[in-house]
Amino acid sequence: MASKPLLFIDQSSSMTPHAPMQAEYHTEYEESSNPSVQQELGRHTNQSRNAFNQMTIEEKLDYLAKPSAFLPKLNCRFSVGNKLYRGRIIAREGQQFVFEDRHTKRKRNFMIEEISDLRIIGF
Repeated sequence: MASKPLLFIDQSSSMTPHAPMQAEYHTEYEESSNPSVQQELGRHTNQSRNAFNQMTIEEKLDYLAKPSAFLPKLNCRFSVGNKLYRGRIIAREGQQFVFEDRHTKRKRNFMIEEISDLRIIGF
């Protein structure tokens, strides 16, 4: 025979609270009436965007110097003569650009014509 409980705990009779809010919401998807216009717009945006490797050095410098709201500054590697430099492109000023070294945080100016190779190496 089972023994009786030593302590009886009375359970409250309150119910779970009811929050008057919406659980799900769906809308009908409306298809575009003119899909050829969307295809043409898509083609133009793809043509204007080149891969970074296919850009010229001046285009690469403009891309790296232009601040982006959703990307951090990109680290790059470029060579001037026999020296390799790693860091960030801060700004472009005419035919020069301002460069910040990755390790020493020292800023230097370089002429665009002196660069022989420019690559992105990370964030």
